[in-house]
Amino acid sequence: MNLADIQYIVEIAKQKSFSRAAETLLIAQPALSKRVKKVEAEYDIKIFNRTMGSNLDITEEGQLFLDMAKRMLSAYSDFQRCIENRKAQEKNCIILGITGQQATQVVLPLLQKMDSRYFINIKTGNSLPLEEEVKNAFMDVALINVVHHNPEIYYGIIGKRNLLVYLRMGSPAEEKAKCLPEYPLPVLSLEDLKDETFAVNLPGSSSYTYLDMIQKKNQVSLKSLELSNYENRIATVKAGKASYIVAGDIYNLPVEFDSSRLYLLEPEQGIAVENCLICRQGYQTTSIYKTLLSTLREIITG
Repeated sequence: MNLADIQYIVEIAKQKSFSRAAETLLIAQPALSKRVKKVEAEYDIKIFNRTMGSNLDITEEGQLFLDMAKRMLSAYSDFQRCIENRKAQEKNCIILGITGQQATQVVLPLLQKMDSRYFINIKTGNSLPLEEEVKNAFMDVALINVVHHNPEIYYGIIGKRNLLVYLRMGSPAEEKAKCLPEYPLPVLSLEDLKDETFAVNLPGSSSYTYLDMIQKKNQVSLKSLELSNYENRIATVKAGKASYIVAGDIYNLPVEFDSSRLYLLEPEQGIAVENCLICRQGYQTTSIYKTLLSTLREIITG
């Protein structure tokens, strides 16, 4: 049995048909059947039972085989990614993860400023999955907002973040905002926002985590609307459907934000957020990490 045999059998189970699997795999059906029979004979098992018509049933021992096969294919995929990542590092290539919100601000100036010796492969995603990718060596670094530290990860702090409320058009909370001399933006409390619905990304994202932690810290319950697309969340605010909590630099806001609709969440009710370039412990000593960190600090903090 080899890797191709495993892939073929998993695809047959997925399609529940030899003929459909053969079309997907671009292999003749008799040849596909022969590969399955070879594996069944090798391990003295029966993986599939043909039922009425062309449908297939997976046997009990066939299901055991498939569970193991999927784990093997997943492990092989992880191995390939680690090898590709290692080869990329040897060629001065760095895989950078970044959230969609920060990508709109950072990517273009970063590519313009970075030393031409380095090639940057940029991948976007949500904060927690990106942190997992870095921890598991599938990605070199990630630029994310952080509320918790993992001892396996190095956090190069770029700056602190304020929790800002991007208030929907027509919200009654607008009339409750307080202008305080110590803050550059009007301030809203959670009491002011108790009737608001907040647009958030999916679980594992920064915006979802912020809202969850704010509720737990202050023992309040706030309504939310899950939208995976960043542009849709901004459009929802502008359409007056929901507000949005974002961690940002008051003096360096994304151009898509209407600054007249931004408010500071009362600091005592907020949470500490750091904007960091993260990597696995030890990688922070490399010249490419140091160059990237200093360049991002220059872009983000000016």
